[in-house]
Amino acid sequence: MENVSERGLATIERIDPQKEIEYGTRAANALIDVVKKAGLSKKLGGDKEHLCFEAWQTVGKFYGATPKVEWTKPIIDSAGIVIGYNSRAVVLQGDRIIGAAEASCQRDEEKWNSRPKYEYHYVKKSGGTSKDDPGKEELVWEKKNGKSLPKKVKVLTGSELVPLFQLESMSQTRAQAKALRSCFAWVVVLAGFAATPAEEMDGVIDAETVETQEEEKTNHNGEPSESIEFITEPQRKRFFAIAKKTGASNEQIKEWLYREYDIESTQNIPKSLYEEICTRVKDDLTEPGE
Repeated sequence: MENVSERGLATIERIDPQKEIEYGTRAANALIDVVKKAGLSKKLGGDKEHLCFEAWQTVGKFYGATPKVEWTKPIIDSAGIVIGYNSRAVVLQGDRIIGAAEASCQRDEEKWNSRPKYEYHYVKKSGGTSKDDPGKEELVWEKKNGKSLPKKVKVLTGSELVPLFQLESMSQTRAQAKALRSCFAWVVVLAGFAATPAEEMDGVIDAETVETQEEEKTNHNGEPSESIEFITEPQRKRFFAIAKKTGASNEQIKEWLYREYDIESTQNIPKSLYEEICTRVKDDLTEPGE
């Protein structure tokens, strides 16, 4: 890239501030409309909502700019164990680099260290549950998708490490969002949103969640409790948009949601699990090598 000091300040392309602000205002208003329709922002405890990565991509499109990951490197501790990833991303406008940033995702972040591990156990007529088939005399039956099936409930059995590929993916997402922020934060602020991407705010409590993620979201029968808040229609559309990018069919997406979370419809996705599900569906359904 050409150095500014080498070509001289006199040759720098001058921009009409008034025209730039006018276009920025139009872009900000368009962004507000997209964010509201697609549910691309999160309330994270402050006065302003934070935009998800897809919203930052949208702002870039308004200016013909696209983020690109330059590299991703593992972060290795003194014992030789991979504990996270660091990524660098650039923002391209044609063949010009107009912004860049680095970001990481590591195991020292609570959300990216471990997560609850669940198993599905049979509900027994005599009470309680069983991991193994307790036999016909003990099985409780229920109707699901028009079929009669043994009733099962999700049981917390411990915890498991978050897969490394998800940390790698998040480091890339953060780097791209951060690079876009370096170019277009002013447009986002004009639109009334916070200048920090939502992905950089993982440690902040989601103000939309009434109960903490550590609390169980089901009653003693394994059924949803009445206090659960479910995602909105714009959030459902965003989930499907993310999932469809993997090339999966609607049926495959629904099967994955039921298999992994015992959720039969996107209408029943709790807000507390929404971001986790969006991240996992992209990683789980994307074919290796894509």
